[in-house]
Amino acid sequence: FDTYRAEAMGGNHITLSGGDAVGATPPISNLFGDTPTMDALNMLGLSADTLGNHNFDRGSDYLRTELIPLAEFPYLSVNTLYTASGKLPPEWQASATFNFDGFKLGVVGYTLPELATLIFPGYLDPFQVTDPASAINAEAAKLRSKGKVNAVVAVGHLGGDGTDVFNPTGALVDLADAVVNVDAVLGGHTHAQYIHYLTNGRLVVESPNGGQRFSRVR
Repeated sequence: FDTYRAEAMGGNHITLSGGDAVGATPPISNLFGDTPTMDALNMLGLSADTLGNHNFDRGSDYLRTELIPLAEFPYLSVNTLYTASGKLPPEWQASATFNFDGFKLGVVGYTLPELATLIFPGYLDPFQVTDPASAINAEAAKLRSKGKVNAVVAVGHLGGDGTDVFNPTGALVDLADAVVNVDAVLGGHTHAQYIHYLTNGRLVVESPNGGQRFSRVR
């Protein structure tokens, strides 16, 4: 990371994760409740993380009280809300803004809509995951209002189907087609890799899991 960060103009860079950094981890992290992974993410200089299904492998309470408090970076998920109130908890936020010498980049986090079906029943409670496209669009519009940001990136845990790196299809591409006022959509979950421009000019990026590779966007 430091090698590529050094090439960034003016030292301006951010490092994002599409979720699942904890849960389903190697035994050395799992044995200690994934707290070593949180230490590693801090050491890597992560700028923001999002919520994947494996983030809830020990339930939402453990995630919120044991893991997220260790993070030296924000967690972002615009569409993971309290079921009763429809509001975000204090442990994560809808978006973050990064200032690069006057150029302001809005980063909106999202969570895959089928998350509840991929974890142990009740482990998502007291939350629900809503439609990511509509939630991203609302947050992007808010960020762009009155010129608050110059560009918007959506990052989260949703992937392509992995069949064609040059012409990706699947949930990630569907999301990229459905959002507006968003310049790039970064994903995860399916362990595939894409760096592809859609016909509407929107960039779609997904990287493999487990740190096998990362994608650089300039």
